[in-house]
Amino acid sequence: MASPGGEVSLSLREHFMDPHLQPGGDTRIRAILRSVIRRALSHSPGRRTKCVHRRLSAKFIADASWQKKLSRYRHLNGLTDDDYHQSALSRLRAYAHSLDKGLHEANWVAGHSACVYRRAKSIADVWERASDPTYVWACSILREYESRQVEHSTSIASRGQDVAPCSIPAHSLLEFLQTRRSSRQYVESPVTQEHVQAIVSAALEAPSSSNRQTLRVYATIEPEKALEVGQNFYGFTGFSSYVPAMLVFAVDLRPYQFPAELFIPTLDTGLAVENAALMAFSLGLSMTQLIWVARPELDLNLRSYFGIPHYEDIIVGAACGFPERDAVRPARKTVTDTLVLK
Repeated sequence: MASPGGEVSLSLREHFMDPHLQPGGDTRIRAILRSVIRRALSHSPGRRTKCVHRRLSAKFIADASWQKKLSRYRHLNGLTDDDYHQSALSRLRAYAHSLDKGLHEANWVAGHSACVYRRAKSIADVWERASDPTYVWACSILREYESRQVEHSTSIASRGQDVAPCSIPAHSLLEFLQTRRSSRQYVESPVTQEHVQAIVSAALEAPSSSNRQTLRVYATIEPEKALEVGQNFYGFTGFSSYVPAMLVFAVDLRPYQFPAELFIPTLDTGLAVENAALMAFSLGLSMTQLIWVARPELDLNLRSYFGIPHYEDIIVGAACGFPERDAVRPARKTVTDTLVLK
């Protein structure tokens, strides 16, 4: 990067704004970005995070939506004590998950993961949430960990249960997945609160990184409001004039570490959204995902409408209703074109 100001900026602008350039075709751009990363990694860990944020947020790299996202991530480094404490339960789940993995090992050794135990214990003792099932579960892990410290490790059986076979045949499950559709034409039949609760219940059964369970779902089942919410999403086209419900899937960013886990919140939410879409289908509904591009004015609209706090990131939206007719299923790639098996 001989000329950090002018030449690099021009090269990146040309690359990202020229629609004729093929992805990955400009090797010089890749060299420039590698140089940016090398410079960032040359700093100490404390300065490294600031350097990565500063360079990634340069206007010739990130558009307005990413500027907003990176700004939100930067803000997380300066969370107040109240913000930190409110995310304590997610961190407790993550610490308990780490201990639980060890308790499942056949060669478990007393004293292992003592540092993680102390962190979990410090949260559990201060932030009691007896009505929360995940808090109760985490405390049970802590109690088992404590009891094992006084027992002879060779006499302790690893944690676990007998394997329960899946009751759904593989061919039936595949057929169910292949039958799901993303329809945009809905009959004038309401989506009820019970429908939405069932959809969110399925979403909560999805796995999440370190069992953090950071999903948040905002919804409206009033058709007029659903249309208003849908207008904030790109791709909200081709729908019928009646859209009975809209869901917004967001994630609490506070338990994650940035920039190391920059994309993990999106992954966690994506797993939950798939579960939600399948539950909607099983209820006779069609749930169609809508891409979220966090342009400042749209971001403000949606946050103001639902009261979404600054420490949550909006990931995707979904229109939901009883389909008037099934959409024609697009062809899918073959397994041969997808799988690389060595």
